[in-house]
Amino acid sequence: MPADPSHNPSVRRASRKLATDDEIDSRRARGEVKSLHSCAKSPSNTSIYLLFRERYHAQSVVVSEIDAVRRGCPSICPNGSLSTGQGTRFVLADTTQLHQRIAEMGQRIRQLEDALAIFQAGVSNEAHPLLREELLSVKFGPEKGQVPDKKSSATRESPEPLLNAFGTLTIGDNGEAKYFGPSAGAETLFMAGADLERSYEDYSEPVALDILRQSTSFPFGPDGDIEKHLEFFLDHLPEEPRAWSLAETYLEQAAWAFSPIMRDELIEEFITPIYKARGLPSLSEPLPYQKIDNSDAEVYYHLSRGCLSVRFVFDSPEIATIQAVLLMANYHGMAGKRYTMDSSWSLASLGSKLAQSVGLHRDSSRWNLDQKVVQRRRALFWEMFSAEHFYSLALGRPPSIRMSYVDCEFPDDEDTTVDAGGNTTVGYYRWKYEFTKEIFTLVTELTLGAQAPKYQTVLDLDRKLREKPLPAHLNVFVSPEDEECTPSVYMKRCLLSQYRSVSQYFIMLHLDR
Repeated sequence: MPADPSHNPSVRRASRKLATDDEIDSRRARGEVKSLHSCAKSPSNTSIYLLFRERYHAQSVVVSEIDAVRRGCPSICPNGSLSTGQGTRFVLADTTQLHQRIAEMGQRIRQLEDALAIFQAGVSNEAHPLLREELLSVKFGPEKGQVPDKKSSATRESPEPLLNAFGTLTIGDNGEAKYFGPSAGAETLFMAGADLERSYEDYSEPVALDILRQSTSFPFGPDGDIEKHLEFFLDHLPEEPRAWSLAETYLEQAAWAFSPIMRDELIEEFITPIYKARGLPSLSEPLPYQKIDNSDAEVYYHLSRGCLSVRFVFDSPEIATIQAVLLMANYHGMAGKRYTMDSSWSLASLGSKLAQSVGLHRDSSRWNLDQKVVQRRRALFWEMFSAEHFYSLALGRPPSIRMSYVDCEFPDDEDTTVDAGGNTTVGYYRWKYEFTKEIFTLVTELTLGAQAPKYQTVLDLDRKLREKPLPAHLNVFVSPEDEECTPSVYMKRCLLSQYRSVSQYFIMLHLDR
């Protein structure tokens, strides 16, 4: 008689396995059962393996790959077997420890590369042999199962996803939207929601309705008789002593932050001729400073808006129009909660576009203008250019003018002095304009660009920043007890320190990525 198959252990085990196919499939779907080809494990019983190979081969391969991916080791276990690394005698249970170790080593390599690059920049203009671009990719390791191509490592960019550089878009309940780029500070983002919801009346000072009516026509021209509008504004001019006092107060207490107009120009081109035209005698000496409250400032601000609207702003070819718009931007930045930095940036951008329309970005000496006019145009352009870049970086929005379109030279350095050693020192405005051109514009483009910068680009910019320190005579932290350090001088030096510290912050932010 043939042997009873139930007494055959191998067949009995196979039958028991076949009887529970549905249960095994269910357990395998839940990840409770490893496939026959799972990592680092193969079936020991050859007969069972041959019995089930055809039926489960395709499914087991898929499951093994899924299992390997789930464990984070598709590159080291592509065919169902976990192989040890070169020179190793152990196998990790999973790759968590491996990834952690690689991350630590990559961070350490990055720190050593930074230190070596900084040291090398101080002793030589040549790159260090260990910092060849084909070696800089070692710290990144393999990605997606592929070994990095050494030939393409020179063009390798930061692994940071572009999404991290997009910035923030806020949308209010009524669809109001505002964009803040990656350089926008936390304080700007915190105020974003409040800015969308608040109304102007929440922070406005009381202003007469007839003045507000004139102001609301900005930036478009008013309706009606222009002569009548001009007469209205002339009637609202302050008394000449008051005008002198306000001008001197601005020049001493506020022009440290932004100065699109110099003292001699303000007096010679504006105050003196305007009051002479009104048939009033001019003062020979300025009066002492007088107290100014917020209501006065707001009234004069709205009067200035109305004055700008006597002529369509976008068709005005006058430098005075640009100066007035830029002063309005500065006022928005310093007038408290009634205005926002958004409006300062918008007005500064408008001023920049108007400046382009009269060619301020090109050097004025090419047109054989009077030397005084050339100097004033140069000074206005670089003051405007520096201020707009500062607003742009604060909000993370691109500036209106790029350096590739600019050939305007710096104005003469009238603040230069000679120190005790007989050395010529650079003046406040010249150093600020040089720093803006050589460092600040590059920081803005590096931070706000749509593409993440190359690591070597960041290192080069870091080197440039270190090579342009703030001179001791302009550094408020070096000589805080200087006898000539008036509040205006002190604030100017603080502003230069802020330019430099902001640049250093964003450079270090990119170095840390």
